Amino acid sequence: MLLFRGAFAADAGSLLADLVEVARRKETMIPLVGDDPTIACLRGLVFGVLTPNDRQQLRRDAYAAALAGSKDEAVACVAVAIAILAADLARDFTLEDCLPRCRQTLLEETPMAVLDALHPLPEDAELIGEHGAIASLQLAITSCIRNRSTVAAVEALPSDAMVARVLAGAFSDLEFHDVETDLAQDVTAAAQELAASTANRT
Repeated sequence: MLLFRGAFAADAGSLLADLVEVARRKETMIPLVGDDPTIACLRGLVFGVLTPNDRQQLRRDAYAAALAGSKDEAVACVAVAIAILAADLARDFTLEDCLPRCRQTLLEETPMAVLDALHPLPEDAELIGEHGAIASLQLAITSCIRNRSTVAAVEALPSDAMVARVLAGAFSDLEFHDVETDLAQDVTAAAQELAASTANRT
């Protein structure tokens, strides 16, 4: 699973536990694994990668899973944007193409702050600052656009911006397939279980 290779490249540690739990439980309405509700936006990666051709389902599942984990509608909206970007990257679009497609999809129903985050920061902006879900999404996008490889995109971000680092790792590796890290067995198995359960529901 390219998603998890990208995430491991970010040295995410415990943040992956929540993604594993979402995939393994095969459902969206589960409590957050961890203390920071911001990480619930990462649940969008799971549904975007594993159901890339069902836009309605991935949007619904990403929103429900992130809202259940964070109790925060902004985090849930970010998860939907992440799911759409991951789905299009998994379908071999470039990130530059994914961003306007995502903005157009979400234009009428998403807070302006999330839509604004789908634009990279100005070229001279430092990749620092607040690390909430919306800011993390914009940091990840900016780093991916500036650094056209997975390792470079991750390493350009602050070490404490772990959500942004996971996103940058996942987005870049979905586009470039350039990380050689072996997958952990439990993560791979969990992702396969979720993919199978999704196929059985349709």
